[in-house]
Amino acid sequence: FTMAESADARLIASVDRRKDVFLGQLPEDFLRVQPTTQQLQEVSDHEAAYNLQMQQNAAAQGFTPSNVIGTISITVLQAKLAKNYGMTRMDPYARLRVGHTVYETQTDSNGAKTPRWHRTFQCYIPRGVDSVFIEVFDECAFTPDELIAWATVPIPANVLRGGETHEDWYPLSGKEGENKEGMMNLIFSYLPLSGAPMATRVIPGQVPLVAMYSPVYNINPCYSPMPVTVAPVPYGQVVQPDPPRRPPQLTDDLLQELKSMFPNIEESVIKSVFEVSRGDKTRTINCLLELGT
Repeated sequence: FTMAESADARLIASVDRRKDVFLGQLPEDFLRVQPTTQQLQEVSDHEAAYNLQMQQNAAAQGFTPSNVIGTISITVLQAKLAKNYGMTRMDPYARLRVGHTVYETQTDSNGAKTPRWHRTFQCYIPRGVDSVFIEVFDECAFTPDELIAWATVPIPANVLRGGETHEDWYPLSGKEGENKEGMMNLIFSYLPLSGAPMATRVIPGQVPLVAMYSPVYNINPCYSPMPVTVAPVPYGQVVQPDPPRRPPQLTDDLLQELKSMFPNIEESVIKSVFEVSRGDKTRTINCLLELGT
């Protein structure tokens, strides 16, 4: 072989090797992670929660719903659980459902069997509601939050009828059996709408987490639920409602920026996450990063 023939042979061999490597056009979804059904359900729940929350806030600022009989204050003080599940100390938090409204306490890190929250919630009592459904979860970092205990707590009659303040310990059910998972310490107080000497007003920016009750327990919302806080106003004084806040607007430039950062997530999902994050760009990006992992 001459040097020219040897060079041609090497060139042909190189071209043949390239043909073996480049197999053609890659599919559009190559190396792209598609959101799971659970992640899409999470975004849907967040969107529903946001829409209902806005409706509740607007209603509270303008008028009291016709099916409401009064306002109840529920203070979640502490719990004494029967068992610590897992190898490490549990990080418990409590979730309350009053009618169709759901509230959550903060997490007591390393609270284990004796978590303390001291969290007070103010909420409307719809007509016909005479109990509160309570759940206790162990917050987990890499697995779904574990449901530890639950209970349906009847609102004491002396609270609803007599307007008294009532504190008591209530039994919890769970894996150990009915009413054998521990106790929770609660305080109830009630203010009826008719004949009340004080009016109530919702402080802007502090609204309850109003959500569709979902069986998906590993949802980590991208927003921080806060209870309604009421401020007393002397009877007879007219309370001027705050002007309604316009929902955040997602500009075309920001949408294109988010789509370029997360090309594997659909545009409708990006818009939903932006609305749930209340127009906060940083929070939106963090939520989308969670969806993409």
